[in-house]
Amino acid sequence: MQSTTNDDLTYVHQQMVNAIQQAIPEIHHVAAYNPLVDKKVKTPGVLLEVVGMELDTPISGGRTAVKVEFAAHCILSVATQQVELEVRNFAVKVMQVINKNRWGLGALAQQPTALSAFPGSFKPDVKGFKTEEKGYESWVISWEQVFHLGDIWQGVEFTPDEILIKGTHHIESPFTEFEPRITNDGL
Repeated sequence: MQSTTNDDLTYVHQQMVNAIQQAIPEIHHVAAYNPLVDKKVKTPGVLLEVVGMELDTPISGGRTAVKVEFAAHCILSVATQQVELEVRNFAVKVMQVINKNRWGLGALAQQPTALSAFPGSFKPDVKGFKTEEKGYESWVISWEQVFHLGDIWQGVEFTPDEILIKGTHHIESPFTEFEPRITNDGL
């Protein structure tokens, strides 16, 4: 689904990408994190992930308040001199962009909270082996942010299809003759 309005998470993601690229032009790649797809990433790079979501307290005009937990994977190639130190500096730079950022959404976004960072994935270069895979080091920035999103999701135009859902929806007990019956006899 392509976003055409400023009140869904696709638009929020694009605003984050734009803000990070504008604030740190040295970053070569900012995109959505997808652990299921193998792809080359030009470093320095930032991969944005939604870790979880929950409803929050609504405060305005019927919009749905959604608290989203994000992770920004800050990635550097191990070819970077002193990568173990520089990846930390890189994470701090990205944290500075995230801190207090409403991504151009004004009242639709609250300021980020619970901003923290921790070591992420590490893959060393394999010396002595011919491989196209290069090593990398990463730190992950985590934060929560509440967004006030528009009306009920309209979604995409779904492709009609027919599926078969199997299962037993109603089971009659084979033991009905043994079930106790309540009567008033003898009282």
